[in-house]
Amino acid sequence: MENKHEEIKPFLVRGVPNGIRYTVNIDEEFIDTKQFDDIVAVLEEAEENDVFTMNISTVGGALHAILPLLGAMNNAACHVHVHAMSDVASAGTLPLLRADSISINEFTTIMCHQVQFGSGGPGNNVANHVNHTMALSNRLTRDIYKDFFTYEEIDRMLSGTDFYMDDIEFMARCKKRNEIREALDATPLEEEESE
Repeated sequence: MENKHEEIKPFLVRGVPNGIRYTVNIDEEFIDTKQFDDIVAVLEEAEENDVFTMNISTVGGALHAILPLLGAMNNAACHVHVHAMSDVASAGTLPLLRADSISINEFTTIMCHQVQFGSGGPGNNVANHVNHTMALSNRLTRDIYKDFFTYEEIDRMLSGTDFYMDDIEFMARCKKRNEIREALDATPLEEEESE
């Protein structure tokens, strides 16, 4: 059987001459961690005043492929901006919602849903794999989409509902999420000041 993904090409990062602004276009399905090697390496080396921009338009792909990118984004010293150039779906929404700042082109569609995967082999191995993957996926979903979706919406997503939204709804949800998180960040500080 021919493997259509036999030759995996990495997403290459470009840097402007002064070395503080980086840009990468992510417009393929996520197949393997190798696609993100260059991005991860740059994010690990980028400094506090640098800006790393990802222009993204993808159907998503394999969850394992995106995990190194999410970890690098989480640990990056630089500012990470993600711009939705066109439709972004499935695992593609994970870096979008992990970014320090987000922008989106007009009329772009965002689609979020529960993990999709397959499993094979002896029955007990399949059951173990399914249970593990579902637990891990549920944990990731609740972490990434917290405050972007309500608890009830996240439960619906984990039960199989797909959520489609346009650029206007997406940015409104991002604004609401940021307000919730800013309020939570401010609360302990205000309590300390009043004591």
